[in-house]
Amino acid sequence: MTPSTVLILAAVQVGPALPGDPNAVPTLPSQPPRTAAPAAPGRGDAPATGAEISSRLERCLSVIATNPAEALSAASSWQAETGGAARAQAGHCAGLALVQLGRFAEAKAAFAAAQNDAVGEDPAYAARLGGLAGNAALLGGDGAEAVTPLDAARTEALKAGEQELALGLQLDAAAARAQLGQLTEAQASMSAAREVWPQNAEVWLLSAMLSRGVGDLAGAQALIERAAQLAPRAPQVALEAGIIAALDGRIDAARQSWQSVLTVAPGTPMARTAQSYLAQLDGAAAPAPEPASR
Repeated sequence: MTPSTVLILAAVQVGPALPGDPNAVPTLPSQPPRTAAPAAPGRGDAPATGAEISSRLERCLSVIATNPAEALSAASSWQAETGGAARAQAGHCAGLALVQLGRFAEAKAAFAAAQNDAVGEDPAYAARLGGLAGNAALLGGDGAEAVTPLDAARTEALKAGEQELALGLQLDAAAARAQLGQLTEAQASMSAAREVWPQNAEVWLLSAMLSRGVGDLAGAQALIERAAQLAPRAPQVALEAGIIAALDGRIDAARQSWQSVLTVAPGTPMARTAQSYLAQLDGAAAPAPEPASR
């Protein structure tokens, strides 16, 4: 899994999407880390690229965690005095500050404006900003507003040769479609992702979650088995494998999967969730997975 590196504190790492109803739609995770700001400060007067970040943006980002209102004010002043790539960076900071403030619709607009400023100067950076616009909408619970920018950003990421970014954006778009109840479209998106990234365990895990969520337990089992082959010690995979097994009435298999989570990830939230499921089994109760908290 890609580690979380961006200051979107409302976003979370990939974890179990666990609807209590096996026919419920799983809430797939958003992946803002893949649409993050560039990681290192830029140099000179050249336009900023996906690998270069201005020291001014770096300073702006450093303020967001402790004082997002101050960061937003600084970004707004910066936007008023500049243009082009620098203005895109100012909008980038403004959008992240707005996300931290919980103003997701405004954040989406800020990222979209920043994307327009970056188009033509840095296609890869523009794609990242478009992805952030979609993620802001998704974090705000507006899947309908997330789908279009995420699909467009994915296309631009592929044109720019940003394969990992494109994968994250495709998963985000699937999340948005699942949120909208567009299950056929979401499953088609995950199927396409498996063809392009067949060695990515996360793609197989999320595909299994989606299939399980629509009640296709046989399909979910085949998908989670492939995820387990690719990532045999991933606790996320073991947790989901247990849920699928329990819903399918294979209680011993579910117990084994959840016990393995305690072994490979002791003391983690996933281990605590697995322990709660095991306690339900010990109490002779059918497992009732907790709601997703993404």
